[in-house]
Amino acid sequence: MQTSPTSPPPQRPPDLSDLCLAVAEHSPLPMVAVQGASHIVRYVNPAFCRLMDKSAEQLAGKPFAEMMLDNDECLSLLERVYQTGESESHTEHRGSNPHPVLWSYTMWPVRAGERAAGIIIQVTETAQSHGQTVAMNEALLLGSLRQHELTEASDTLNAQLRVEIAERKQAENALRESEERYRNLFNSIDEGFCVIEMIFDEQKKPIDYRFLEVNPSFEKQSGIFEAMGKRMREIAPNIERHWIETYGNVILTSNPIRFVNEAKALNGRWFDVYAFRIGGPESRKVAVIFNDITARKQSERKLQEQAEALADLHRRKDEFLAMLSHELRNPLAPISNAVRLLRLQQNEDPLQLQARTIIERQVGQLKHLIDDLLEVSRITTGKVQLRQERIVLSGIVERAVETAQPLIVQRRHELEVSLPPEPIWLHADAARLEQVVVNLLTNAAKYTEEGGRITLTVGREGDTAVLRVRDTGVGISPELLPRIFDLFTQAERSLDRSEGGLGIGLCLVQRLVDLHGGTVEAHSILGQGSEFVVRLPVMLTSIPPSPSTPVEPARPRGKCCRVLVVDDNVDAAQTVAMLLQMSGHEVRMAHDGPDAVDMALAWHPDLVLLDIGLPGLNGFQVAERIRQEPTLKNVVLVALTGYGLEADRQRSKETGFDYHLVKPTDFDEVEKILESVCQRDPSS
Repeated sequence: MQTSPTSPPPQRPPDLSDLCLAVAEHSPLPMVAVQGASHIVRYVNPAFCRLMDKSAEQLAGKPFAEMMLDNDECLSLLERVYQTGESESHTEHRGSNPHPVLWSYTMWPVRAGERAAGIIIQVTETAQSHGQTVAMNEALLLGSLRQHELTEASDTLNAQLRVEIAERKQAENALRESEERYRNLFNSIDEGFCVIEMIFDEQKKPIDYRFLEVNPSFEKQSGIFEAMGKRMREIAPNIERHWIETYGNVILTSNPIRFVNEAKALNGRWFDVYAFRIGGPESRKVAVIFNDITARKQSERKLQEQAEALADLHRRKDEFLAMLSHELRNPLAPISNAVRLLRLQQNEDPLQLQARTIIERQVGQLKHLIDDLLEVSRITTGKVQLRQERIVLSGIVERAVETAQPLIVQRRHELEVSLPPEPIWLHADAARLEQVVVNLLTNAAKYTEEGGRITLTVGREGDTAVLRVRDTGVGISPELLPRIFDLFTQAERSLDRSEGGLGIGLCLVQRLVDLHGGTVEAHSILGQGSEFVVRLPVMLTSIPPSPSTPVEPARPRGKCCRVLVVDDNVDAAQTVAMLLQMSGHEVRMAHDGPDAVDMALAWHPDLVLLDIGLPGLNGFQVAERIRQEPTLKNVVLVALTGYGLEADRQRSKETGFDYHLVKPTDFDEVEKILESVCQRDPSS
């Protein structure tokens, strides 16, 4: 090709080494050239300086190993390229927040004859956001190389670049698939999920947060719509401070937190929340996973309200039973006293004797039912305290048989009692265990047809005392047997209700045996009778009974006592007064609180039988007034009342009563108290 004399001379293409240096200087990819077996750094481009955050002067002349102290794999790769003279590539993970980051090393030798004189190293930090930069760099390199005839070393470099590109694309595809899986999980979970950015003031106190990402369940779980990009106080200006402070602490402490709290500003919703920081130490992003548990909280609140209502109902039930027992005992007291008056009459004809016996038996039955009602209430509320002592089981059984004997005789049953020859010692409450045996015998007598047979046996099996009560009665159905000890449980009965009872006795048996650390079982075949087995722990160290104290003969009564009877039930007061007068005592009556105080001040009685439920002033108030009078300091106060709960007895003691008797009272107890009062020294 010829040129005209006036045309400029043809320009000579730039030297290849100058072109490569220019490419390296402007390349966004970090590049470094090392020389010799010690791999001394001879050249670094600006991108590599930025990567290492050091100047070229600080890096040049130092071994490459000093820059990669924690990267043995990279150094091993460098040594292999130097020894073999073959190019190498390597890709590794260098971080995961907020997205995986890959570092790629490409190394190719710079030959001097048959051996490598140095190595060029290219470091690439690859992430999804770097794709375009990498592609542009690759195009720039490839375009430059295509403009010149490359040496064998250039061809090798080009081949390694293609390998690097393939590996880089493979890593990007893996990253894309990982993000897709994350996104699918993010969008498919039922829990609400969001990423928020905390906003702090100049004192680093959290003041708000902004929603960066939310999943599809976020709106359903939170009730917040179109939250992306908005601040929480913009959505709910009255949001409680604790929400912002809690998420702020996650950022400040780096500690995740799990908590449950209410957001009143979001219509009173309750949330179960797990929050944790994402990103490095400078990140202000918090990931929040949460569930709306408002329905669960409402259910819990309803259950709590129901529990409180049941507790209130239980309290009211106890109050009702206490009041019922009081109201029932009030009419029983004069009836019981009247029967005792009849018993004191001489020359009763047979008809009167039979009638009185019937009344006595039925009064005793009514008293037993009332006691059972109160007893089961006390036991179920844990208000029973056992008065345990060393006792012999046979003595308990004998007293129980004596108590149940009238009902057994009335129904013409045959009772067989078998006791062991050696005493069995227990650490127990004698009165409570007697109640257990009485209830079992009474139950057997009621549910056995007249003329049946009842067997009571006592024995010992190892360290356990065993008491068995067996009858030939109607038996218990298989459906009822598992519930036989439940409160108010009874077998089907005829319309005449000949068996009687309230379904309380067996429940009391189980509760009292449990309190003694024992067990009770029921065995029965319908139509073939039943057997109840009680097992109680035996005292391992037996103590012989103390010598019985000889009974002193009854001493003649000394002077009579002045007794003030106070009861708003006129019949009850009159019958007690009549019994006292027949016993030789001087008696006066009052029927309300104020009259009782006035009469006590005017008459100075030795003993006051005082009802609690009085008009004007109740019995406790009357007792307090009497105890405040110095002239009445020696008066014996006896509460004679229908209130028999342990709390009533305790209050009587605190108010100043010396005794607490529950109606209908056995008059023998009153006489014992009177005897002690009449025999004391008047000056005491």
